[in-house]
Amino acid sequence: MRTVIFEEKVRPVSEGLATTFRVLTETPNRAAVRALVAALDSPFVAVRRRAIESLIARQTPGGKREVLARIDQLDDEGLEFFRRNASRMMPTLRAAVLDAGDPLRSNACRAALLLGEVDLIPSLASALESSSGAAAAELSQTLLELAERLAEQLSQPKAEPGRRDPRTVRDSVLGPIERAIANYGKHRRAELLEAFAMLVPAANATLQNLLSSARNPAALALHDCLSHSARPAIMQLVLDLLDDAKAPLAAITATARRADAAFVRRLLRRAADCPSPGLRRNLRRIHSFAWLQDDCPLVDDLDGHEQEAALALSLTTATPRGQTFRLIRRLVRGGKPDGRRAAARMLEEFAGAEANDLALSALDDPDPVIQASALGQLRRRSIPGALPRLLQMAESPYPEVRRTAQEGLAEFRLQQSPPGRRDTGE
Repeated sequence: MRTVIFEEKVRPVSEGLATTFRVLTETPNRAAVRALVAALDSPFVAVRRRAIESLIARQTPGGKREVLARIDQLDDEGLEFFRRNASRMMPTLRAAVLDAGDPLRSNACRAALLLGEVDLIPSLASALESSSGAAAAELSQTLLELAERLAEQLSQPKAEPGRRDPRTVRDSVLGPIERAIANYGKHRRAELLEAFAMLVPAANATLQNLLSSARNPAALALHDCLSHSARPAIMQLVLDLLDDAKAPLAAITATARRADAAFVRRLLRRAADCPSPGLRRNLRRIHSFAWLQDDCPLVDDLDGHEQEAALALSLTTATPRGQTFRLIRRLVRGGKPDGRRAAARMLEEFAGAEANDLALSALDDPDPVIQASALGQLRRRSIPGALPRLLQMAESPYPEVRRTAQEGLAEFRLQQSPPGRRDTGE
């Protein structure tokens, strides 16, 4: 938690003070740096701010280190100036990060986050290769947070004004991250794998090699990340991997294991919205979804279109029929309108006493489309008492229900022989 020391009201800067700091900024005399450093601790806000601006503007590294040492003491205006001049501070930040013995390394990490300086990711990755313990934890956490910011920038349709194209930045940082992953056995920082997964394209060779590895400790950490991370960019990576007809088994396994609503929603949208041939093929390789286990409670949180997509997904994969029926049962009994309608239609594919009972219960659904769907199944199910229900529902106020009931009654009449006559078959 930073302690802000710039609290008193700022008075207008006099012309004489402005001139003094302009001279201190431009003079090559090194004594000016000592004067400016002393001014950083002035009781006057205007003096401190001018000192910060001058030290950042000068080429002297020592002055910038003095500003970095006070990073936690800057007020909002001082931080804003710091951000606007980030490029001038980058050499100082890099040097502090890469020097394991630099007492300002932690300050440099905090400054990187304050600045959102994603260009520092390569230095953090390089420093991580030779770090361990608390130092490795701080470096990897900083790298992870910066990677998340870069991933957010990558998700935007256009680059932010004044920033480099995030795709160009990503290309420049992936190499150092990959080299740090090669030394994963030394530092064992899972944050590095998570940062990698947020930024890497699905076709990346290092990614593909890791996902195909069974023994590499970095690969095991990456597999776990794909199966559990709630970060949007990583969930997107899993789905992007599935678009390849030869998707690695790790991507198939991660998709089958995940039961978090955020990922399931993404999967359902991708599967329902013109899925690629590769995605359709890979989904057929899945024999069971974790979120369809037991009584499928997760589907209660989905909207109607998502529930309908969930049912379609279970039917187009190798999901066991028992799991699909449990999903149908849950949707018929308590799904959203679109989900209940889809489940009532698909119920026709299932026979047996439990399916018959479910069809009968659907006759009491308030939705007339569902009533009609269930009603059309009664005769084919040979449910006792079907004729009285058909007669009863032929008086329904809903035209689609009356029409279905009348069709069922017509079928019933055609199956009866007229009194006193035998059906000759002519």
